[in-house]
Amino acid sequence: MKTRAILLTAIIAMLLPAISAAQTTPDVVYHYKRSFAYYKQHDYVASLRELDDVVRLDPSFSAAWNEKCWIKAQQLKQYDAALPD
Repeated sequence: MKTRAILLTAIIAMLLPAISAAQTTPDVVYHYKRSFAYYKQHDYVASLRELDDVVRLDPSFSAAWNEKCWIKAQQLKQYDAALPD
């Protein structure tokens, strides 16, 4: 499990510069980075709140949808809640 968290952290860290450079608004990037910070602190509920803001501001932001699903399924064990994401 710890290996998955390390792998996810590395993937997100690699994606952050690309996300910042993409055609997204500063608000989307702000909330996405905050979600990552909360995730690293193991505050998964706060991370989900930030990701909810990301998809509210930019519904086409697929990384946010993917991470919402990951957190719900892998970290919170809310499998049924993860399916719609």
